Amino acid sequence: MNLSESPLPYAVSMLGVVVGLAILLVGEALGAVDALVVGGGVVTLVAVGILTAAVAMHPARDVDATTEQEYSMKDSPSQ
Repeated sequence: MNLSESPLPYAVSMLGVVVGLAILLVGEALGAVDALVVGGGVVTLVAVGILTAAVAMHPARDVDATTEQEYSMKDSPSQ
């Protein structure tokens, strides 16, 4: 099972981004506490990396001939 077969990596990465940004903003609000700002940034970057890996492993969608024909019919001028 890879990352793209389960919704778990997407949920964990989005939660990580929200939590990381919250930590970063709390650190800034407390007067730029360096440990909180760096920690929040690291959590956010790791979460974005997980999301990027999950999206990169997602299989490409196959486009069949009928779909291509439908697209070309939409682009052609109507009579």
